[in-house]
Amino acid sequence: MTTTALTAVVLAALFPLPAGAQPSEPVGPSEGLARYWELSGDAERANGKLLAAQEEVQRTRAALAMATENSSRAAETADRARAAASASAESERQAVLARDRLQAEVDVFVEATHLGLRLDLVGAMLSSRDPVEFLGTASLLDSIAEDVAGTVQRHVVAASAAHEAATRAAVDSRNAEEAGKSAAEGAAEAQRAVDAAAAAEAVAAADVIALGARADAARRALAGLTDAERAALADPGPRIDVADLALPDGPAGDAVRFALRQVGKEYEWGGVGPLEYDCSGLTMMAYRWAGVTIPRVSEQQVSAGTPVALDDVRAGDLVVYRPDAGHVAMAIDGTWAVHAATEGEPIKVARIAAIGPINSIRRIID
Repeated sequence: MTTTALTAVVLAALFPLPAGAQPSEPVGPSEGLARYWELSGDAERANGKLLAAQEEVQRTRAALAMATENSSRAAETADRARAAASASAESERQAVLARDRLQAEVDVFVEATHLGLRLDLVGAMLSSRDPVEFLGTASLLDSIAEDVAGTVQRHVVAASAAHEAATRAAVDSRNAEEAGKSAAEGAAEAQRAVDAAAAAEAVAAADVIALGARADAARRALAGLTDAERAALADPGPRIDVADLALPDGPAGDAVRFALRQVGKEYEWGGVGPLEYDCSGLTMMAYRWAGVTIPRVSEQQVSAGTPVALDDVRAGDLVVYRPDAGHVAMAIDGTWAVHAATEGEPIKVARIAAIGPINSIRRIID
């Protein structure tokens, strides 16, 4: 549908002909009204970009926080691993020294035996001159034997400890290397998150400026309309008593009830209530009140749920308008919808077909 045709449809909804009057050639909107709708559409698109950019800022800040936390944890792990590796290396060094010292003592006993030193009772008896000398020698041999056995046992334990310490040192060294690598990767991830956050914030800042400029232009155009045009825009549409509607039980019906309770409240770019809403803020908050989460902006809501045909529209369906998916309303039934139109217009009820060219209809809850 062309802009001219669209505005003619909307005008017909805003300014119906008196009863019995015959339409002549289609009468377009005034230049001021057409300009107002054009600027309002520009502002709405800028608002969508701004909200998307702000969501991106939130995501990148969350990623930054997570990356920073991961980097900090990895650095702490790396420090602990390096300390453990250092301690294990020192334990290995001490164990090796103890093993080598005991090895030297064992070597002395082995060398003495190899040279013919008889460290046994038979040799002591044969070499003793009398029983007293034999008993003294036997006692000395027992003591030496105990020392030899103890030294050998300590050597075995020290050798085992040295081996275990060497194994621990190798494991701790690998752990320290891996932890250091993880810490470096975490730091790089954190830096990427910082860069992404900075870029997203720059986009959001630019979009804030763009929205402000377009919103101001739309407000100036609104101020230039005639009293009759502003009065027509301020009309919230037909009064609907929720109690008279056969709304379904469950989230879809609850969302419609919430949206209808907001009729008459003001429009605000970026508004999510409780006093002011923009179009997607109204639909998002309506479903949030009903216990269902949907995306924030209409450009995202156009992909939510499942698509349905126009002749299958029912309460709670989201009707997304325009090729750029820049506007969204909530169906009350197959004919009417409630929506936050734009600056200068309250939240209102309007015919689904009169709001604009339909892009897609999405059913959030089957």
